[in-house]
Amino acid sequence: SHFCQSLDEFLQAITGGLCERGNAKSNDDCVDNSGIDSSILFLLQLHTGLPMVTRKFLRTYFEQSSKSGTDCATSFVSGLLHLSANKSFSASSCASSLLRALIDGNPVDRTQDRLSEIILNSFDTDQVGSI
Repeated sequence: SHFCQSLDEFLQAITGGLCERGNAKSNDDCVDNSGIDSSILFLLQLHTGLPMVTRKFLRTYFEQSSKSGTDCATSFVSGLLHLSANKSFSASSCASSLLRALIDGNPVDRTQDRLSEIILNSFDTDQVGSI
């Protein structure tokens, strides 16, 4: 449907933006984007309300990027960690909460899954380890 396609495009834009932020050499290289707070909050709320849709989208996005030779999962986690250290309380708290929720797994039963594993494995990389 048109709604699903629009939601998919919107989620791609949010995820891509977080990946770009994660690829910045430092927080100073990140362009201040006041809209990032609302984007992360939307992703967090979507994960709370529709966890399976959100988790499937992110897992598929990360797996497809990995097949094309890009480690978007690591960049995504790195982007969230950069934002967790942000001076903006809103960005910091939303990024931390989203990262915790993605690691915890499905909010209904707290079962970790493939997405949790992908996120946790990202912490073992040089890119994330240097933050």
